[in-house]
Amino acid sequence: KDPNMTREEKERTWEERKLRYRERLSSLSPEVRAIACADMWANILEFWQTLQREGVKALEIFNVKDIGKKLEHWQQEINIFYEKDGEGKYPYLCLADRAREVLEDIRALVNRFGTGEHLEL
Repeated sequence: KDPNMTREEKERTWEERKLRYRERLSSLSPEVRAIACADMWANILEFWQTLQREGVKALEIFNVKDIGKKLEHWQQEINIFYEKDGEGKYPYLCLADRAREVLEDIRALVNRFGTGEHLEL
């Protein structure tokens, strides 16, 4: 867990922390969501590159306990970006587009080789 988290945050499950993050994300300005999208894109890209290079070891490197939940969290983040800012055609949405494409690639790989701890690349 992140050493910068408060005691209260550390006591929450991963799912609770991510849900709370998405709730906050929905209420932020488009400019702040743009920064969040860039951060998400960097995380997805780094995970994808590590997955390609390291195979199943990427799950351990990124401390991913459930790949399905991780991918669903990212997909929900992307959905928030489009729900909140899609009509405005904000430039940052090009990163959300790329993130969506890479998520599809990751899902295809997971579906091909298995899920969770049994992912074999």
